[in-house]
Amino acid sequence: MSLDYQLVSTTKGHNNCTILHLKFSPDGNLLLSVAQDSSICIWDCRPLVYNQPIQPYLSFVSQQGLITSIAWCSLNSEFITGGGDGTIQVWNIKDNKIEQSAILKGHHDSITSIAARVTNILTISSGSKDGDIKVWYANGESKTLPKTHRGAVTSIDYSPFSARNLIITGGYDGSINLYDIDKNQCLQSWFENVEMTRIYPPISCVRFSPNGRFILVSSMDNVIRLFDLSTHKCKRIYVGHRNQEYTENSNITVMHTINCGIITKGSGSRDHCYIVSGSQDGNIWIWNLQNKKPVQVIPFLNEEETQILKETYPIGNEDIHAWCVDFHPFLKYIVAGSNFDGSIKFWKSEMLVHDDSDILSDALLGLSVS
Repeated sequence: MSLDYQLVSTTKGHNNCTILHLKFSPDGNLLLSVAQDSSICIWDCRPLVYNQPIQPYLSFVSQQGLITSIAWCSLNSEFITGGGDGTIQVWNIKDNKIEQSAILKGHHDSITSIAARVTNILTISSGSKDGDIKVWYANGESKTLPKTHRGAVTSIDYSPFSARNLIITGGYDGSINLYDIDKNQCLQSWFENVEMTRIYPPISCVRFSPNGRFILVSSMDNVIRLFDLSTHKCKRIYVGHRNQEYTENSNITVMHTINCGIITKGSGSRDHCYIVSGSQDGNIWIWNLQNKKPVQVIPFLNEEETQILKETYPIGNEDIHAWCVDFHPFLKYIVAGSNFDGSIKFWKSEMLVHDDSDILSDALLGLSVS
């Protein structure tokens, strides 16, 4: 059964540059987009409620070099960017302006991943190309977690549970690590290459499930795996997409390379949870979480765009990479960017029903995988 996502709008605001990162604000009112030229755009997404295209709101160019990772650290007024210069910059949106509120310095190499958690106190976690992981607090303090990755920390995600301050990290060395930040301790490692006798594919994206019981791991062997945190075992494998090429300009939020995530259909049923991922074959892939089958493959380019591309450039659709994908927290939209022409595209499904109660029931049910 297809989810029947249909293209509803296309917008441009990055001067034909590759789109590296896209992230809806937690309240869904804004979209943050970042391109290869370090341009950053804020889009007003409130028109989506009325099935209207998003509108440009604010834009500027960062001086951090390549923007390697982004995260929101409030509902819609504060975000952070990690850069090739090794800094993390904190930005505020106020009075229709973007103002820099802080620069976090402490890494000795390029930032490769960042994540933020807002509870009573804002906490930021960051990983760098040399494998260091740092934790930053709103009071200005910071600390470095025990080093476990041999190489770039390619992805970080916070557990949705507020009771424990946990993060999951993925690395270019193929390892995955679960940290307790408060205890300054690595609790669990997967694919730890201690003896250096086996080569594991680099990790491009790690994400917690909504209930925090599972982690979704995308690696550069064209495979997405779902791990059970209680047993540490892989429960599901999803294949069909392409994720195997790493470049310095790739988004590994996937920066990293190709990102993935979990969406739920408002039914309170584990059979209506889906895995979503970008792909280096130019498509957006969606799988049923339970039976592992693709339910829809969405081409980033339509037939007319593909034909124009073939006539204009000596490359084919297989050279179009859907680097970044995100989905609206409440509405029925998927957004994606690519290395094509700086365009940002929106698809909508009439089959998904999202509201607060549905999201809560799915999260409480918790992606129960048998």
